[in-house]
Amino acid sequence: MESLLTLPLAGEARVRILQITDTHLFAQKHEALLGVNTWESYQAVLQAIRPHQHEFDLIVATGDLAQDQSSAAYQHFAEGIASFRAPCVWLPGNHDFQPAMYSALQDAGISPGEARVYW
Repeated sequence: MESLLTLPLAGEARVRILQITDTHLFAQKHEALLGVNTWESYQAVLQAIRPHQHEFDLIVATGDLAQDQSSAAYQHFAEGIASFRAPCVWLPGNHDFQPAMYSALQDAGISPGEARVYW
């Protein structure tokens, strides 16, 4: 049986989630997508949310974390998220290569999420 992520709920029965999506990182940090250096953009987002990290209980990374599907790009994502206290789970996007994503993020302690669709 797979282990499940459980979050402690202090006092109030609510979970505050921070979603990070579409970072489109490359193996080379100087690479750009549509004229935007994705590593610098990711760093700017992390810098903006870092002062508020006590306000969320879980980070959900929802796909397109890498643009070039490289293990290095996923490792760069993990490096950026490593300083946050909240656990992080991920879901793949259409640009992601799941074997590289799983390996690099699992090694960094970032767990795969599970997407279920109900009709």
